[in-house]
Amino acid sequence: MTNTVIKYVFRGTTDGFRGNSTSNRIPITCTTHNPAKAFAFAINAQQTFRKKGIIYIADTAVIQSFTIVEANWFESYEEEIGFSVTPGDFQDRCLGFVTTNAMKAALLLVNVSIESNIHSQNLTAILEEIRVMHEDEIEQVVKALREQIKKS
Repeated sequence: MTNTVIKYVFRGTTDGFRGNSTSNRIPITCTTHNPAKAFAFAINAQQTFRKKGIIYIADTAVIQSFTIVEANWFESYEEEIGFSVTPGDFQDRCLGFVTTNAMKAALLLVNVSIESNIHSQNLTAILEEIRVMHEDEIEQVVKALREQIKKS
């Protein structure tokens, strides 16, 4: 992670998906510090797999026992933080998840608007366009979502 204190990480995926065989075998769970980028991953997964896209929210104080793994070559635009834990174990320790609709509304509160037509061919370009979010903006997003967070 960066020198900045990161309070939350986010994982965009689909409802009921507890990671692919590789993520479970290694184990590794990829997350991002940027909720807008997690939204993009959730929309991409939703459109790829035709299941409801969701975003998991984790408080880093709760998952501090998870080992952080070296970032991949996409880190610069994904703002990726990988953890050496299965996606299922990660999800079990999260605050919970929110729907893509809830996240989209919360992001608008901090003037972050992202198109909803995200697929494998344009995901990288969209991730590169999403601006870095400041900690106070991320806190505002999480605060707006608190009442909508559901547990798996």
